[in-house]
Amino acid sequence: MKCVGITKDGSRCSRNSKYHQELVRGCTFGVCHQHRSPRLITNWDRAIRNKTTRDSPPQEISNWLTNFYEHWEVTHDIAASTRFASATYSLNQTICNYEMKFEMYIESLFKDTRVREPCTICYKENSVFNTMSCDHPFCKDCIREWMTRSATCPVCRTIL
Repeated sequence: MKCVGITKDGSRCSRNSKYHQELVRGCTFGVCHQHRSPRLITNWDRAIRNKTTRDSPPQEISNWLTNFYEHWEVTHDIAASTRFASATYSLNQTICNYEMKFEMYIESLFKDTRVREPCTICYKENSVFNTMSCDHPFCKDCIREWMTRSATCPVCRTIL
């Protein structure tokens, strides 16, 4: 597999990837020794925005950036957009519709089993699930609305 790195002259690295680098939480990319940097996505983003790229970015980088900016347009929250891009990237989906990606992202936040506790936002008891990261109970409608504004739990502020 080819390295996803970008060189100083704006072209894609021609070396083979020997390492799997987690550039953002939940997203691992194949890189060579020279491009083992957490700033790799930032470097591609900057080159694309400044129109200094000689090559197109690798598809996996392009997909992550597309997902990030789709969510950014809705939330204007860097943390929420980063989490969304990483979650939808890791689902290995090639869905073009933002609403479907967002639904998949919401589904990825919850454990599979329903709980018999009320939602901590609306206090209803039907279709309540615990979150994966902090175990607080929410109904999907409430957390869907909340996640358009923030990437943290409304109760304890843990990043979801």
